[in-house]
Amino acid sequence: MGEFLRWGQNADGSFRSLFIPSQGGWKPDWSSLNYPGEAASALLMLHELDPAPAWIQAAADGIGYLVRTREKETEIPADYWSLLATADLLPVLGECKAGVSRESLMNHARRVCERIMREQVRSSSNPLLEGG
Repeated sequence: MGEFLRWGQNADGSFRSLFIPSQGGWKPDWSSLNYPGEAASALLMLHELDPAPAWIQAAADGIGYLVRTREKETEIPADYWSLLATADLLPVLGECKAGVSRESLMNHARRVCERIMREQVRSSSNPLLEGG
């Protein structure tokens, strides 16, 4: 599975998101908000079982791509998966050649958190929805 994720990764670190063999393979016109972070998380979990450096490098390249492409955007998506993958990447960042700095990773994570917080329900007639 890890090799499939790496096979679906482009040279710039981005991930191709949809592969349908019966329809000719990769669908380049379709992308997913969640898939890059999910793929990076999976690669980092795989690294826990198999300490091959390739898994960390692919994850770092994927998250690095997101960080670089969102750096100048005024509003970035509430990308929970990239946030989770970043948290798992930071402790092992020194084991790869990261294409972005720790500071850039932290800044991206902060911006994702700020976006998530802006979307939270702050007042509702139903107290069970508070914070949702």
